[in-house]
Amino acid sequence: MRRPLAAHALIALLLAVLATAAGTVVARADEPERMYGTQYSLTGYNYTVVVPQVAGGKTDPRREFNDSMRSAADKFIAEKDNTTTLTDLGSEVVYIGSHVVSGKLSVDYMAEHGAHPYNMFVTHNTSLDSGKALAITDLFTDLSDGLFTLSEQAKLLVPGTNAGESYYKPSIEPKAENYQNWVATKDGMQIHFGEIASHAAGNIVITVPWIKLDRSLKPEYKSIGQP
Repeated sequence: MRRPLAAHALIALLLAVLATAAGTVVARADEPERMYGTQYSLTGYNYTVVVPQVAGGKTDPRREFNDSMRSAADKFIAEKDNTTTLTDLGSEVVYIGSHVVSGKLSVDYMAEHGAHPYNMFVTHNTSLDSGKALAITDLFTDLSDGLFTLSEQAKLLVPGTNAGESYYKPSIEPKAENYQNWVATKDGMQIHFGEIASHAAGNIVITVPWIKLDRSLKPEYKSIGQP
């Protein structure tokens, strides 16, 4: 009698495990797909523009980010004429964290008979919590204090880039327009200043660690860099 009872117990245990596993699979299937980066290209006469996009995740932030990147690409294309050429220069989804998705659209703009191309770019950030665009002016409890901190960090970090000490000093003053082109990264706020030194120096980029901005950030953005 003992062996049949043991067999029945074993079968019951296996059925319980299978039922638990099946329940786990169903629960995961009901969760939104994790957001991931993708892209497509817009091509035409003398232009190729890569448009950063995201797929998966929540509908509102996905739509806001994708529509904004497409709008930026359309604007670049509309500003060119038959004498200019646009080519991609590293457009990408830069970062997807727990609270924000960040992207950069960048093109080389070359005018006919021009000596060299000019880099045109725009960055965009979307809050995954609100589904709305996230600008530099949205981040700080006190905007003036936040911009002052960014400016002080820029004074320390910009000389260590290709700009060296020979850069346009007003470009790092604590003004919102100087810091509007930023993206979130795990390590900090990555700021794109553009060509604030010589053309050969290129787009000057610095990353300000989140810890340096912690006292100025609104409570809901203190974890903005979390993966």
